[in-house]
Amino acid sequence: MSKLAYKQVLNGDKTNLIGEHIVPVSVILTELNKIKNINLNSISDTIKKHSTKAVITKPEDQRLRALGLQKPMPDNWCGNDIMARYKHAKIDLVDKPYKEVVKMYNKHFKMDEHKAARPLN
Repeated sequence: MSKLAYKQVLNGDKTNLIGEHIVPVSVILTELNKIKNINLNSISDTIKKHSTKAVITKPEDQRLRALGLQKPMPDNWCGNDIMARYKHAKIDLVDKPYKEVVKMYNKHFKMDEHKAARPLN
């Protein structure tokens, strides 16, 4: 989850968030095609290495698109740094899964009939 998405959710706003693969699926497929000795372990290892997901804000997604990084990794990507797109777009992540952040939010806030977040007393 990006720092901006994290702050947004903690402030009660769960709108305009986008869940996406840190390494695009098309790139993962390309990486799978590069495997020389195909077996269950090599396929599993490649998928595990590259299949992390993140939640980012809509403006962060637009930044990725503007940089031409919606589907590809940066030109200098060597296959190891799964964070390359995010680093290139200056998107910082926090080590908090989205579901965990929503649970924290739900524990500390409740929604009234107008959908405004209010602290629980």
